[in-house]
Amino acid sequence: MKTTTKIISSTTAAAMALAMSAATSFAGTTVSTEGSPIATTTEPSTGGFKFQIGLTYVNLSKLKNAIEDNNPNYSVDTIWPVGISFNPYYEFNNGLAIGLEVGPGVWATGDASFYLIPVGADVRYTFMRDKAVSPYVRAGIQYIFAGGDFVDSSGVGFYGKVGLEFKHSSRVSWGLEAGYSSTGVDVLAGGGHDTKTVKPYEFTAGVFVRF
Repeated sequence: MKTTTKIISSTTAAAMALAMSAATSFAGTTVSTEGSPIATTTEPSTGGFKFQIGLTYVNLSKLKNAIEDNNPNYSVDTIWPVGISFNPYYEFNNGLAIGLEVGPGVWATGDASFYLIPVGADVRYTFMRDKAVSPYVRAGIQYIFAGGDFVDSSGVGFYGKVGLEFKHSSRVSWGLEAGYSSTGVDVLAGGGHDTKTVKPYEFTAGVFVRF
């Protein structure tokens, strides 16, 4: 009887040790009871530093027209309306993120040439981060460095963007984004016209990759 009791005690101790080991191994793991045998899946981590690089279209027709109206003897011959934008940000585990943005830089050449490089800082929130498609919104403040003929930087403005990101939980993702900006640049007085403030980034649209 004593021998049997010792065997039972040893077996119980071993079972408890195995249970504790299994609990430790499965810490941070989600257990699914669907199907057989029982499957285990680990939740992906989506927080941390991220870098978004995109090609963005900017409608520069209003700026072109304002320059040529104020300077009838000059023309903007060639416009490069698609620029590269760079948006590094840090995402917290609750979907909130803070980041910076440089670009999209665009330029034009001709009798009158110019370049525009916006810089900004924003707050972002991503919805449904564990889904195949994750919508997000971001908003912040922006300043445009403008140079060239007949244009100059104006003041700080507001910008907002909405996007759809595909495979947000993956290490590398891609997406679509559209935006609005109230930030303006000044077209200098000339041709009988006063200085005009134009919003070149009033509408933007682009694609991006994020890693």
